[in-house]
Amino acid sequence: MIAYLVNSETSPDIVSLIIKNIGNGVARNLRFKIIKDIDYPNGSPLAEIGIFNKNLDFFPPNNMNKYILLSLAVDYENMSKDYIEFDITYDDAIKSNKSQKFKLEFKELEGLGKLNPPETYIGMISYRLEKIEKILDKKMK
Repeated sequence: MIAYLVNSETSPDIVSLIIKNIGNGVARNLRFKIIKDIDYPNGSPLAEIGIFNKNLDFFPPNNMNKYILLSLAVDYENMSKDYIEFDITYDDAIKSNKSQKFKLEFKELEGLGKLNPPETYIGMISYRLEKIEKILDKKMK
C-alpha cells in the first residue's frame, strides 16, 4: 500500500490524496488510524472520508482511490506548512500483518504548476473543449 498527495492537472491548488495497492496481491482487512487530520473550512478532513471510517475487507492489486482534500488557494502560506498523518494496517496475500505510517506534507506540492495545454490526453480534451466554448460564446453574442 502507498499513499501520496497530488495536485489537480487543471488547477494546481487543488490537493488530492491517493491510496493505492502497489502489490501483486489483495490487501485484506484494511484499517486506517488518523494521527493528524486537517481542519480547514475549504477542506475535507480525513475523518469525513469513508475509507478512514470503516474497515475494508479487501483492496485489489493496482486499485487506486483518489480523495479531494482541499484547495491551497485560500491560505497557502499556512496550509503549505501543514500535513496529514495516518496509519494503514492490512493483511497481505499470505495473511502476514503489515502496517505503514504516512506523513504527507502539503509543501511537497510546492512549485508544481500546470501545463497549458495539459500533457495528458484527458487534460487535452478538457483544454480544447474550453477553447471551443469560448469561441462559441463569442459567436453567440
